[in-house]
Amino acid sequence: ARHLSSFVHQLKRQLADYSMGFGEHICDDIGRCYCKDHRREVCHECCLSFDLPNRYAAEAAGLIKPKTPVELAAEEKATAMYALKGMEDMVPRPSSAVFEQNREYERRATAKLEKFAHHEVAEAMKKAIESTST
Repeated sequence: ARHLSSFVHQLKRQLADYSMGFGEHICDDIGRCYCKDHRREVCHECCLSFDLPNRYAAEAAGLIKPKTPVELAAEEKATAMYALKGMEDMVPRPSSAVFEQNREYERRATAKLEKFAHHEVAEAMKKAIESTST
């Protein structure tokens, strides 16, 4: 409990710096934050996004299990794939350097995934692609 309290206090302090005056926010007892006006984790009106820090807070509190290394690597690859697909449709198209940077992210994620069993990778990629495209 003491570790969690310290973590929540530190997270709240970091989130105060993170929001940089884009909008006021509120935090619950375990450190998850939401925009004050709309009570949203991700609020396009207030220009605030607490989804990632809220996940960390929920993991630290034991509310959700941490993502496995294969899930993290699959998310990296799915994000790079999604970015590359989106860049193909952009007008004007990004520079070749930006394309290459994203291809490199995809190559690194692929290399991480090669360390895991095929069935683990297939399941994690399916889940990551579904969450990335929504």
